[in-house]
Amino acid sequence: PPTKISIKALQKQTLLITNIISTIIFLYLNTSFF
Repeated sequence: PPTKISIKALQKQTLLITNIISTIIFLYLNTSFF
């Protein structure tokens, strides 16, 4: 079924976006301390 494939792709995209956002927040917090 194509729906399962699109859901998996969506989950991968969401995970990637979450990783990028968390990395940006982490870098922002690190720079704000100094």
